[in-house]
Amino acid sequence: FIGKMGLADIPGFADTTCPNCGGPARRDTDTMDTFVDSAWYFLRFINARDDEHAFVRADVDHWLPVDQYVGGVEHAILHLLYARFVVKALYDMGHVGFEEPFARLFTQGMVCLTAHRCPEHGWLYPEDVGDSTTCPVCGVPLESSIFKMSKSKRNVVDPTEIIETYGADTERLYTMFMGPPDRDIEWSEEGIRGASRFLNRVWTLVIGHVEDLAPIGKTADPEALDPAGIAVRRRYHRTVKKVTEDIEERFGFNTAVAAIMELVNDLVPYAAGEPDPCLLRETIDGLILLLSPFTPFVCEELWRRTGHDDAVLEQAWPGYDESSLEEETIEIPVQVNGKLRARVTVPADVADDVEALKEAALAHERVRANLEGKELVKAIAVPGKMVSFVVK
Repeated sequence: FIGKMGLADIPGFADTTCPNCGGPARRDTDTMDTFVDSAWYFLRFINARDDEHAFVRADVDHWLPVDQYVGGVEHAILHLLYARFVVKALYDMGHVGFEEPFARLFTQGMVCLTAHRCPEHGWLYPEDVGDSTTCPVCGVPLESSIFKMSKSKRNVVDPTEIIETYGADTERLYTMFMGPPDRDIEWSEEGIRGASRFLNRVWTLVIGHVEDLAPIGKTADPEALDPAGIAVRRRYHRTVKKVTEDIEERFGFNTAVAAIMELVNDLVPYAAGEPDPCLLRETIDGLILLLSPFTPFVCEELWRRTGHDDAVLEQAWPGYDESSLEEETIEIPVQVNGKLRARVTVPADVADDVEALKEAALAHERVRANLEGKELVKAIAVPGKMVSFVVK
């Protein structure tokens, strides 16, 4: 790095003599691959307004290496490789105090879509092809295969059209929900519509029960809840735990959204009955906060509609109560000669007691009917999982 100078500004470098004819010539000053240009940008970010230095070691040593790098698989070489080379060289030269530029790497998958190619007219846009298998211009059969989205193959989806039709939050939600982020995923128009339907369902749930909510800050007394309320409260706290862990530990955005959808499935019928106002406030507020990283615009509006006068972005992430995660009872399947014959419900505190499980299974009417007149060869109880009888 030479101040604001480039190779073209160095006297005697750009201007030279042609080795063939001996006449005046000019050297090419564009000598670096673009990936090399991006191999040290994270260093420059720290001192972006410094006109005297490329970066200041004390500053980059404080902020770097990068805690988490997220990129496509094509970055595994070129950019990432060059970045490591550059940092290792700078470390050996004493310009930085770390040897690796990125502490953690997450490689995202690619979004794919069917691409169509006409032997005569080349790649065609999906909207021009529709459901046809032939070229809309000449009628020749198309060559169609699934590729990662690419402008060159014209198998791209314009987010502007999706945003204009469904809103930015729908596009964000579907992108997060469409599959594991580390795998290639095929884009689906039906998936976009499904995300839109879900957000409309959330909107209807919240807006339809604003008048039923307890004052802000009220939480439910677990001892005062009916069985339906206990089940909803358990589902809510389990959802908070799962969404938190999926986001923080696994980048499991798709499973986090799925857990939120399951919570909504339980909240809708509960809110339509005779809900506890405090529990409804606790779970509706929590639902909005859990959903807000995926759909910030909708959630900001819902947050205000439910009586809050501050921004949803300013709120702390919801916590969960460990004691509320536990089931009071657990259902255990019972097999006879490998076939499911019954399910028995036992207190959660005896689910690991092998003998208690066997006794509960033997007391079940359908199990006794399947054992009657037969010799019991073996009885197996897997704690918390199942009971199996072998007879002859």
